Amino acid sequence: MKGDITQLWVDAIVNPANDKLDHGGGLAKAIVDAGGKVIQEESNKIVRKRGKLLDGQAVSTAPGRLHCKRVIHAVGPRWDIGKDKDIEKQCMGKKLLLADAVSQSLREAEKWACKSIAIPAISSGIFGFPVDVCTDVIVEAVQVYNFQNRTELLDVYLVDVSDGVCSMFRKALERYCGHSNVFTQGKFSHLTEFQQRVAL
Repeated sequence: MKGDITQLWVDAIVNPANDKLDHGGGLAKAIVDAGGKVIQEESNKIVRKRGKLLDGQAVSTAPGRLHCKRVIHAVGPRWDIGKDKDIEKQCMGKKLLLADAVSQSLREAEKWACKSIAIPAISSGIFGFPVDVCTDVIVEAVQVYNFQNRTELLDVYLVDVSDGVCSMFRKALERYCGHSNVFTQGKFSHLTEFQQRVAL
């Protein structure tokens, strides 16, 4: 769906965080600005206790003034592919780390008894992940998580402020589930094949 993730009425929203949980720019800053300093304060406590997070990990904090129950901070990988090494192997490694960030976010949401979650295009933007690759990986990771777990999550929203990114999410949904399984109702596109409802 196209929209501001900080304004959604869902149980959890995912923040594309860096390994220090320093929410000083981009969507991370927007989330802290909307939710209040408690989000950054709790993030700082997590890092002081356990150190920097690794790519693919996710933790959560209180939401402050946001409408959700939890803010889940997912550390996606940077698309820093070196030309002097096996490019295909590097790309696969980055994709796996992004998929881990998604599955860890879903697991963290379930730990807090969340029934709905909003996920942005983690690792795109300043982290450099190609949007088509990013959206593909996220959709596949949600599908795999659903098939491999007896999940209590009922609604997964794929969210961005950009028409282009939302279009990529839609194309990824259609690739993995078939055009007939993605339909529009109001401003949402639902994926009917899953136990979960995955919406744009």
